Amino acid sequence: MLYLIAGDTVLVLAQTFLEASEQAKEKSEFSMERRATYVFRNIEGKWFCAIDNSYGTDLVE
Repeated sequence: MLYLIAGDTVLVLAQTFLEASEQAKEKSEFSMERRATYVFRNIEGKWFCAIDNSYGTDLVE
């Protein structure tokens, strides 16, 4: 996870690897990498998620 802070806003870039259990792999091949993008804003000392893009750049491909 990487984050860039600018004032009261933070951009979070996260990379997640998902892999199926051995039992599930027998039924189907399932593993993936996901790169997510989030934007948080600090309002009165509390962080709020302004953008939750768990699909990352996959949405534009």
